[in-house]
Amino acid sequence: MSHHLPSLPLENISSLLLNVMDVLAEKPAPAGQDAYLLHLFHSPDITVSLAQIQGTLNSHYHGTHSETIYVLKGKGQALVEGQWVDLTPGLVMHFQGGQVHGARAEAGDKLVFLCLFVPGMKEIDRVFVD
Repeated sequence: MSHHLPSLPLENISSLLLNVMDVLAEKPAPAGQDAYLLHLFHSPDITVSLAQIQGTLNSHYHGTHSETIYVLKGKGQALVEGQWVDLTPGLVMHFQGGQVHGARAEAGDKLVFLCLFVPGMKEIDRVFVD
């Protein structure tokens, strides 16, 4: 996964109104990149990002942030407590800080989900475990 947070010009605003499907159409994942995270919004309380998975996002955890995902499109699986569980549009999943998780898209599909990190993430807080 990209280790920088490409960003829309939304820093330091107090509210957000954004159609993430429009953003997805305008800023697709770069060709050949299995996992891509696009930073949408940041405040001290929350960071909102759009994840696009075309392969596998390796197992990792966040040391100081919890993460909630909302699946927007595509099909795949998430690694939760050592088990792969299905991800489909509309599903919400939460990971506590320190909880190992990962994701993979079904072959030939792109898995897209909204990520909410609490508290806000000023720098990458992702530790890969494999």
